[in-house]
Amino acid sequence: MTIKEAIKIADKDKYAEKLDQVWEYPDRFVVSYCDKDGNAPAVSSLYVMKADGTTGVFFPPRYSKKFLDEGKRVY
Repeated sequence: MTIKEAIKIADKDKYAEKLDQVWEYPDRFVVSYCDKDGNAPAVSSLYVMKADGTTGVFFPPRYSKKFLDEGKRVY
């Protein structure tokens, strides 16, 4: 899956009007949104699984530090 495909999938469930950040992890992309002024709402980002496009809420405390350290900002 490409970053563009992941964004297209995440956009179906976006919670603010503008794409803010995309992080890539080994198994998923994590997509965040913000308002027109760059303010992010107090909600968790969305993830899109690379294998099958499954989406969900990315809540960082549920993941180990090791996993979080594997992510890199790609947008």
